[in-house]
Amino acid sequence: MQLNKLNILLIEDDRIEILKLKRSISEEFNDCVLTLANNGNEALIKLDLNIPDLILLDLNMPDTNGIEFLTILKNNEDLKHIPVIILTTSNNDKDISECYRLGIAGYILKPLKYEDYEAKIKAIFRYWSLSMKGIVFTEFLELVEDKFGMEMVDEIIEASDLESEGVYTTIGTYNFSEMLQLLKQLSSRTNIAIDDLLLVYGEHFFSVIERSYSGLLETYKDPIEMLSSIENHIHVEVRKIYPEAELPTFIVEEKSENLLIMLYKSSRAMYYFGLGLMNKTFDHFNSTAEINLEKINEDGTEVRFIIQRKK
Repeated sequence: MQLNKLNILLIEDDRIEILKLKRSISEEFNDCVLTLANNGNEALIKLDLNIPDLILLDLNMPDTNGIEFLTILKNNEDLKHIPVIILTTSNNDKDISECYRLGIAGYILKPLKYEDYEAKIKAIFRYWSLSMKGIVFTEFLELVEDKFGMEMVDEIIEASDLESEGVYTTIGTYNFSEMLQLLKQLSSRTNIAIDDLLLVYGEHFFSVIERSYSGLLETYKDPIEMLSSIENHIHVEVRKIYPEAELPTFIVEEKSENLLIMLYKSSRAMYYFGLGLMNKTFDHFNSTAEINLEKINEDGTEVRFIIQRKK
């Protein structure tokens, strides 16, 4: 299993807890970049300088507390896509419900025994070290070049703090934060919202699927049949080629000849990318549909797709 170097922002005011986390990752993840902030206000300043792969957030802090910080983060167009895991001693049902409503990626209660704590921290780091496949980056930069020119590609790479230095291969794996940085830089230069950029990119990426998985597409004669099989067939085939790919989850809630309702779950909140793929799926089958989105979590980590075929 290939693990990538993580860039983590830890928001914690307890010195003992900071030392515990550092000790837990000192061997297996000693090359990760760990940035510390003692409260929400300090964290927001740090986020202006660097976009992390993941935020670990304590709830009980002075000044701006965890939930206040989370509310600010998830209402910021440039920052709302960053996955957040709550790492706290609070098992208050109200806190847990509010955090999930705001769109966290996980809620971890700090175990009392150090061995249990270490095991949980290592599991978090192992999971989030598995990053996006390079083809997602190479195709994105090709789209940027096609729509905005090579100069724009150079600009967004140079303006971002990329561990890869903007050099991607289709079979490589790279930190998700790099995609966030590139999207943020492109959005600021084009005045196009990140969600709208993801929509266009999803529509573009369908052409990659047509080229790379033409045989897979040929097994379907209907867009609703194809979309309803994402989880149990298409993702299975993708993982045969990219075993370490982190893919979103699609749960079919209702299906008929002309209606499909699916629940999308992903900590990366790239649901507009998924919407673009769905649009082109119907185009591929010379069909049309009305697709409505219903956010379950405010930051888009859980979204319901209501797909009605037009007759």
